[in-house]
Amino acid sequence: MGDKLTEKVQTLLKENEELRKPRQERDGGVKSTDSEHAGSQNMQAGPNKDKKQKNIQDKLRNLKGKYEEIARKLGTLSTMDQLHTSTGLPYMEEVMAVPIPPKFKVLAIEIYDGERDPLKHLETFRAHMTLHGFPGEVACRAFPLTFKGPACVWFISLAPGSVDSFGELTRLFLTQFMSSRRRWRLMTYLLTIKQAEDESLKSYLSRFNKECIAIVDQDEKITLAALLGGVWPRSQFMAELARRNPMTLREFMDHAEPFINVEYTFRALTEPRRKELEQVEKRTKVTNKAKPYEKPKKSSQEKRWEEVPTRGSGPRYD
Repeated sequence: MGDKLTEKVQTLLKENEELRKPRQERDGGVKSTDSEHAGSQNMQAGPNKDKKQKNIQDKLRNLKGKYEEIARKLGTLSTMDQLHTSTGLPYMEEVMAVPIPPKFKVLAIEIYDGERDPLKHLETFRAHMTLHGFPGEVACRAFPLTFKGPACVWFISLAPGSVDSFGELTRLFLTQFMSSRRRWRLMTYLLTIKQAEDESLKSYLSRFNKECIAIVDQDEKITLAALLGGVWPRSQFMAELARRNPMTLREFMDHAEPFINVEYTFRALTEPRRKELEQVEKRTKVTNKAKPYEKPKKSSQEKRWEEVPTRGSGPRYD
């Protein structure tokens, strides 16, 4: 059956080429040198020419219809049909059968692009769906509205009829973007976070709290010990901690807040003249390097003390 249909297609293509040859030969033919003779021929051939063109168009339409019929029998689709099929939704009929509620609105959540944690995005979306009481079929059709970029391209690539529920869509979603999932850390990782010498207390605490989010089974005592051990040892805040000795995270933050405010105020006051201060510090360092080391001179009182003999230094008389 397939061989016969293939032969028919080849035969129709040959007929199409043969029908096109007379038109090309007629358009590219040699013109007569006699203008009057050529004019008379064109007048006589006018009606015949229109009939021939009409016949050729009819035959081309017939060939196109036969080709499409054979293509359908072979199971192939035209270009437009393929494009329509490739952009079709992957939902099954039971998912599309559930109507969208009239008060439904697109959720105001952060759009997912495939770079962030997929589980966190899914939990946020599911919480909104549960809050509004939407069924799983509506959630299944609304979930792609929160995609963009690579996530949107992935959803379009799903085969038509491959998704029959919201659970199936979430399973495919997590499988595809599992590599972007945030990795959890152990509690001991907090002990490696240290404040730099030129880092502000606010910046250090912000960085520490950001890493705490990825810690499993947090313990307040270990967190407090990591904070105390991470503060720059020569800072004024470390001296304050040694004097107050906070026992809880709340006490630690209560002590840290005044120092953060002082740092902010100090930076706001000195920032306009920061460049001048940096230049003064550079000149001071250059001057100190240029001067050779000189032994400090002794005062006159120190010299007199050196001249006074110590006890037992004089001659002995037995």
